[in-house]
Amino acid sequence: MPGGDLTTAVAIVGGGPIGLALALHLDMYGVPSTVFNTEAETRWHPKGNIHNARTMELFRKLGIADRIRTLGLPGDHPFDVAYFTRLNAHEIARGRTPSRDARIATRQSRPATDQLPEPTHRVNQMYVERLLFEEASRRPNVTMLFGWTADGFAEDRNGVSFVTRTGAARRRRTARITS
Repeated sequence: MPGGDLTTAVAIVGGGPIGLALALHLDMYGVPSTVFNTEAETRWHPKGNIHNARTMELFRKLGIADRIRTLGLPGDHPFDVAYFTRLNAHEIARGRTPSRDARIATRQSRPATDQLPEPTHRVNQMYVERLLFEEASRRPNVTMLFGWTADGFAEDRNGVSFVTRTGAARRRRTARITS
């Protein structure tokens, strides 16, 4: 798109974990997509830090669940949540949660019909988002336009057009979604 207008099957506005996971799923089915993200790169500040069983199942479907499980704390570190009166003072309560290694051992010992084949995983979103970005950047059906903002959508009989812009100079381009 930097050299001209763009035609795509699916435009995804927002390159966070949801937008990137959507692009990866579309690629899995051979559907081309373009991800527009206002920021030039993924965010590197702490955000959400737990990925529930259903999210991990979706990551497994994409073939990246085990790579995501390597992110974050060491495998033998418990995922406890503790509450203290001060940072280094009296502990009020603790919710005990098994480590990644213990969760994987439990997963492997369960029958194939288990309702939760992918246990939850605790890792900060910024690390998962970076992994999703790297994975989407390698996929043939995904065009990544980080640093581009999508503005002004208009639908007609043949699809949807919208204007995008980038940078301080506010360069504008037209994108077209066609079926």
